[in-house]
Amino acid sequence: MDPPPRPSHDDPDDDELAPNDNEGLRALSVYEEGESISFAYYSEESGVINIETSSCFGHDTDLVIQSFRSAINDPNVVLVSNRIATNGPLLGLLISVSGDADPLAPPVDPDVPGPPKEVLAYKVLKSSAYDLRASRQRITENLHVKELSKQQTIQTLAANAVSFPSPPRNPSSSSTPPPKNHHNNSYASTSFHSLSTVLDFDSPTQTRALGGLLAYLQQTLFRLEHNQIVSVLSIKPSSATQYMKVTPLTLRALHIFSEERHPLIAKGLGQSKEGFSLYSLLNRCSSKLGSKCLRQWMLRPLTNLREINLRQSGCTLLMKPDMGSVAQTVSKLFTYITDVPSILMRMQKCLTKPTDFGILRKAVDAAMSIIAILRGDAMMVALSNPEHVEFVQKILKPTDLEGLANVSKRIQETVDEELTRESNQIAINDGFSIDLDNAKQRFDDLDELLSRVGMSISQRYPEIGELQVIFFPQVGFLVSLTNPVNIPPEFVFTFEGDGMHYFKTSEMYTLDDQEGDLDALIKDTEALIATELEEEILDFDLSLRNTFHSLSELDCVMAFANVAAELNFTRPEVVDDDSNTIKVENGRSPLQELVTEHRFIANDVEITTATPIAMITGPNFSGKSCYMTMVGVLVYLAQIGSFVPCDKAKIAIVDQILVRIASVETCAVPQSTFQIDLTQVGQMLRQATKKSLVLIDEFGKGTTPASGMSVLAAAIDHLSNLQSRVVCTTHFLELFSLNLLASNRGGVQVYKMGVHVPQTEEEDAVPLFKLEKGVASSSDGLLCAKMAGLESPVLLRGAEILSAIQKGKSIKAAKEIRTDGALRKKLLTKFMSKSSWADATSEELEGLFATMDEDDMDEDQQ
Repeated sequence: MDPPPRPSHDDPDDDELAPNDNEGLRALSVYEEGESISFAYYSEESGVINIETSSCFGHDTDLVIQSFRSAINDPNVVLVSNRIATNGPLLGLLISVSGDADPLAPPVDPDVPGPPKEVLAYKVLKSSAYDLRASRQRITENLHVKELSKQQTIQTLAANAVSFPSPPRNPSSSSTPPPKNHHNNSYASTSFHSLSTVLDFDSPTQTRALGGLLAYLQQTLFRLEHNQIVSVLSIKPSSATQYMKVTPLTLRALHIFSEERHPLIAKGLGQSKEGFSLYSLLNRCSSKLGSKCLRQWMLRPLTNLREINLRQSGCTLLMKPDMGSVAQTVSKLFTYITDVPSILMRMQKCLTKPTDFGILRKAVDAAMSIIAILRGDAMMVALSNPEHVEFVQKILKPTDLEGLANVSKRIQETVDEELTRESNQIAINDGFSIDLDNAKQRFDDLDELLSRVGMSISQRYPEIGELQVIFFPQVGFLVSLTNPVNIPPEFVFTFEGDGMHYFKTSEMYTLDDQEGDLDALIKDTEALIATELEEEILDFDLSLRNTFHSLSELDCVMAFANVAAELNFTRPEVVDDDSNTIKVENGRSPLQELVTEHRFIANDVEITTATPIAMITGPNFSGKSCYMTMVGVLVYLAQIGSFVPCDKAKIAIVDQILVRIASVETCAVPQSTFQIDLTQVGQMLRQATKKSLVLIDEFGKGTTPASGMSVLAAAIDHLSNLQSRVVCTTHFLELFSLNLLASNRGGVQVYKMGVHVPQTEEEDAVPLFKLEKGVASSSDGLLCAKMAGLESPVLLRGAEILSAIQKGKSIKAAKEIRTDGALRKKLLTKFMSKSSWADATSEELEGLFATMDEDDMDEDQQ
């Protein structure tokens, strides 16, 4: 498909694409790379930039584009890179006017003339506009977001308690708003920290798309601004999407993917591979195409209830005993299905490998066999349940059995697959082309012909000695002599090499005219036949892609069914309502369960409309983070259509999973660890909705306890107002003792992870990994320290400091601590015998202090 015509100009100062003053500029910048596509849209009328980043995989790129376009008005200019400009189908989707692509409209015959199709104007930006480094610099240095700057100013004023006198009322001063297209040139760029709360700087495509949009705005609307500052009201994510939003941070926190890099990858050697992850657990696909499709599914969980139920119904069908032999046969057939879209792409680019035809034919034959099984045995088993029938019909609907049969037949008739595989060159079947067969026969008889001609020349010229008549491709027929003496005049020297001298004679010229270059003729004819075959196959390009994509989805569902049967997963009840319910009985973490030495301790999850916020407290190493991650993984699995590891589950659809996990400080980001944590929380608070799931893991540890606790309490309060579903782990027990948060207030329910506390010094603390209602009495840091193997002097000194803090006494200077004294052992045993001293009785505290005093007296005597 050739790119449609466009009003083109390369000079950004041209006004050829200038918008109508009555409607204002609406610019859409698009950047696509690999499996990701990003949009940045600016409307002069609203002054808002809308951004969206999504995964795209060829066959459903149109759905991604339509989803974003449905949330905005048609742009009057589309900004693209050279990569998109040379991709006709993708460009056509981007510049089509909304409403042109009617799925119910009859197909248009390209041979029937009709009115020209209306398209949007588009502009190809220079490569520098989309350069990653330049785009990042443009965003951080030339973008002013009023909403973010206003909040930053308010916070600064509040922190510094600064007040400004009111300006004098001047009747002559005008309060009339500035005229249209007028911009205040006193704006400064918004800080990186504030921008990080609305933008994902880790996404190259999003950064490039926004950078390209800013480059265009700098040369049009904002070209007269001081320092070319682009000032907008706000930056907002697009609200239109058919999939759950998952960020790279979410994928990493939930261990969805895990890339293990080759040790020599920095030198360009070796390849990365998938490590221990949810993807590696679920990837039981039998075909490479199925593995690719599974990755696509896991990058984009569903929010469409019908599609989720269809995948789950497929799992249920494939797990039925009657489907055992069917599934086994289909699984074997899937091993013959390779990456068909890549073969079709090579054919489109005229880069077809000789073996591609045979590989494609095997894949097509396997696909036909699978379709036949689905129409026969599988449908017979599915008839007992309408949901199962709908799943089979969904797989069969895009398939084109007639097209597959035509492709297979044409390849079998044309290509000699065995000879092609052996020679690694395209070989055409005998009998397919009479002219080709005749040329091959003449080439096979060439040795006999050359022998006869050589004998004839030797008889005519016996004085020249031994000679040979040979054939060189691209050169023709020649007489070869080892010792060129007594050469007749009609022998024309041509060249010499390897001790041989080559000549042309009248007989050689006659052979050139009669036989020609047989080798080139054969190769050219075979190449022409192969090209014609490619064109015939590409006539079925769309049906082949649709067929194999549909079958790859079947392979994914079969993988889900295999995992569910092997690991005892259960079908969850997924609902799409306002209940915000996440109820799970005996939920398990699928990855943690595999690496646990003993039986994994299952836990319940109960998040409802009344209590959407679960605060998890408990000691270190008690399983709080594991529980939080488990909740996210269970919801994620349910929305990709998989069964989940539990006894029973009811899950309301979430629109996004937002995660705050332990941050890693890096010099690549100009932020401290706590600033990175704040950025993550800021993104949560801006993006969260009522249907979101928010996971917060021990936020606030990177600063003073008071500061961390205050920000966390305020964030929870904000999420409570939004009614978002939240699972938050924390060690800030003061949140509850100071009554900042409490169960059954503001939608909060407080839980604790149980721990068995040792009663004697010989025992060890044992985490029970079981969730209970209530607030943990302490974080039991000393118990965790003991489990970690810290030396006794350190533990004893920690116990002394903790006791002094709890008693409100000053902390004595550290002394040499002896571990062999009976009093010290008595003190340690007494301290460890109680799980928490926060709620100890006065008698228990007096007993502890008395023991400490005895120890001090013993030291003084020493």
